[in-house]
Amino acid sequence: YFNRGEFWEHSLSVAVASRQLVGKDPTVNPEEAHIAGLLHDIGKIVVDHGMPEKFALAMKLIHENGMEQLKAEKQAIGLSHDEIGALVAVKWRFPDFIREALAYHHRPDQAEQYKAIVGVVALANEIVLAFKEQERNGQDYNIPDISPELKSQWLPSPKHEEVFITKYEADVERVRDILRLFE
Repeated sequence: YFNRGEFWEHSLSVAVASRQLVGKDPTVNPEEAHIAGLLHDIGKIVVDHGMPEKFALAMKLIHENGMEQLKAEKQAIGLSHDEIGALVAVKWRFPDFIREALAYHHRPDQAEQYKAIVGVVALANEIVLAFKEQERNGQDYNIPDISPELKSQWLPSPKHEEVFITKYEADVERVRDILRLFE
């Protein structure tokens, strides 16, 4: 159930979306947002590589039983991918902003020191997941009503949403073109 190509497309798309969301906001470095977005799900790759049977069980629980992702991972592995990502960030001596983005991208309200960058990555992740679902349904991109506090902070108006979607569509096409080179 784990498609590595889709994983990398998602990770790169979250990186692109994270960078775009911060724009010129001086409180978050766009490059740091991009890196945090790219690495936000690295715990999945670590588990898929290091414990493939347990990760396959987690994916099965999600896809066949409809279990929520973090709950399925905890049941099958003992930890969720965000917790594993945070441990990897410590082990590999990543900067603290990356560790927090990995640890809290599903729980941005629990971020400690880097609330802004964690919020950006969390919102970008939700938007990218929603856009993928919209694509599957043959719909145009439309930013859903998700994470109202984060959305109002990073996409405060319909005009901001429109500009974001336009840039995102172009950048994701470039991401897909690059990924096609590896097929």
